[in-house]
Amino acid sequence: MQKLLSIAIFFLAAWAPGLYAQTTGVQTGSVVFSVGAEKELPQNPLVFNGTTEMLRALEIGKVDRIMVDSSIILGLGDHLPAVNVAETGLFPYDVAAALKKGNTVLCEEFDSFLAEIKSNGIHQLLLDRWFHEKDVELEIPEAAQGDGEFKVAVSRANYPFSYLDNGRFFGFEPDLARMFAHRIGRKIVFREYEVAAVSAALKAGVIDAALLDIPVTWERSEEVLFTDSYYHDSIIILERSTEASDDGLISEIKRGFQNDVLEQGRYKLILGGLFNTLLMSFLAILLGTIFGGLMAWRCYGRNRKHWRAFLEAFGKLMHGVPLLVILLLMYYVVFAGSSLSALMVAVMTFTIYMTYACCDIFVSSIDSIPEGQMKAAISLGFNEIQGFRYVVFPQALQRILPAYESESISIVKESSIAGFIAVTDLTKAIDVIQSNTFDAFFPLISGALIYFVICMLISRHFRWVLKKISRR
Repeated sequence: MQKLLSIAIFFLAAWAPGLYAQTTGVQTGSVVFSVGAEKELPQNPLVFNGTTEMLRALEIGKVDRIMVDSSIILGLGDHLPAVNVAETGLFPYDVAAALKKGNTVLCEEFDSFLAEIKSNGIHQLLLDRWFHEKDVELEIPEAAQGDGEFKVAVSRANYPFSYLDNGRFFGFEPDLARMFAHRIGRKIVFREYEVAAVSAALKAGVIDAALLDIPVTWERSEEVLFTDSYYHDSIIILERSTEASDDGLISEIKRGFQNDVLEQGRYKLILGGLFNTLLMSFLAILLGTIFGGLMAWRCYGRNRKHWRAFLEAFGKLMHGVPLLVILLLMYYVVFAGSSLSALMVAVMTFTIYMTYACCDIFVSSIDSIPEGQMKAAISLGFNEIQGFRYVVFPQALQRILPAYESESISIVKESSIAGFIAVTDLTKAIDVIQSNTFDAFFPLISGALIYFVICMLISRHFRWVLKKISRR
């Protein structure tokens, strides 16, 4: 006991100073981590997935300061919270296009194109248009109608580099990509990707290039081929302003509804995300129920031992590996070179999960019915099929429905991870709105309420069905 107490005191003493140290927020994939060996990093930084989350954490006092790209200030506009710029010009870095390793021909073509537009002033005009907000008259050529395609990975919410508006990509990088595609005579095809998925997509040939505001680092150069730099950036430190004030809950809700729902028709993005969420969930539940039922039926057939062994191994896989990891493996490994859309890959992944869940529910519920029930049915003149249909199954159904309801609700909530493979589901739509408005409160509350209503409707439906069955 004394040893355990001593160990606890030791760890508490080592950890306690961190409670009072200044906390710093850093974004995932930031260049800060890549140059950490040369520069002094903040102690135990809090890592966030996006700039919106960092700004919200800074605004409500969860962190004392954040380290962001200096270009992000251009994307804030009127949505900049009460912050002060503490330091500028830290960790300077270059931004370049990422290509497949070994694709030197395309790299030389892009570098030649970049050198040409830098020499004739077009590159500076693009910078003035998007980074200095000048009214520049510059004609961007439409996509060439060539034989081949130039598939480019861009972001849908990273103004001024790239953003999606009414189904079309705008920004510095899409304009750059359109001009280059026109020069090489290919049709431009934009695809939404995260920086973390670029390497796998390039290797699989799903995309030809990635223009995603990617900092050039030596670690990334080991995996991809970088072109010459088309933008130079650095890190700045933002601190929470002492003048930050709370406008109140009601005023924040009103402002959030105006900015996050009505402005620029963002409700259409929410409705589109809701449709994809409901579509993925419905198809996964429907197909999972069918395939799960077939698997359960095989578990009572001639080769029942083999099927039950397969079900047990399948269960260990589903329980041992997070569904998110399975989804990423399906998209970036199994179907890396396939033409299947991200939505279909997500449906397939959720269907696999639901198939196991339904099969396990069906088998365990049927097995819980005493064998004497079937024997009694046979003794009354029923055959095995009739005995199962009229005696065993009605009893098992009352045990199936509660668990089936739970899994159906679970798959609706689990569908929120589809955004990791660029599916615009409800959660991804909320994230995009956050990235555009830099407001986290209203989108998150709205999303939570929508998910709650969906799950409550599913629950009430199953309760109604169970009540109907119980009366019989």
